[in-house]
Amino acid sequence: MQEYLQAVAAIVAITSPLDKIPVFLGITENLSTRDRMRSVLTVMIASGVILVGAVFVGRTFLGLFGISLPAFQTAGGLVLILVGLEMLHGEPTRIQTPRSNLEEVEDSLLVPLTVPLFAGPGAISTVITLSISSQDAGAFPGPALVGVLMTILLIGIALSAAVPLSQILNQRIQKIIIRFLGLILLSIGFQLGLSGVATFFK
Repeated sequence: MQEYLQAVAAIVAITSPLDKIPVFLGITENLSTRDRMRSVLTVMIASGVILVGAVFVGRTFLGLFGISLPAFQTAGGLVLILVGLEMLHGEPTRIQTPRSNLEEVEDSLLVPLTVPLFAGPGAISTVITLSISSQDAGAFPGPALVGVLMTILLIGIALSAAVPLSQILNQRIQKIIIRFLGLILLSIGFQLGLSGVATFFK
């Protein structure tokens, strides 16, 4: 039981669903409540597919392309740095640009919300590490799988809560929050990138 709780805590901590609410609000700013709820489902499914896939074939998939975890982590950090810089300077980004319908929003839901924020290098590395620990011990990667499923559920709850929250916060406050998030994304991006480089050269 302890292994399961540790897995859930680790994956939830690295994905941090509550922190992504302002990003979700910015991407889905011009959508109806119904389309926003559909967007929540899209993010849950996409994140679930990536993270569940990482449980079973993550290490093998990266190996096929000759990509190391540190290199993947560094690339993901660079993506966050670029998005964070644009948000910090108030320039239009995929997050801040208003979208008029669900079809136009889907790309932004996948990148950068699902990847690299929810199912990014940190989360994928964590999931792969947890699954490898179980597989190396000759056991089914149950803790990693349960951790992923619980995290996806919490992502759905957090983003669903963003829908009524957006009706309370006016657009100016939402934009201030999103720009402040740019600084957070920039910091996370540098942290991921530097950690990846340090690990690569060890």
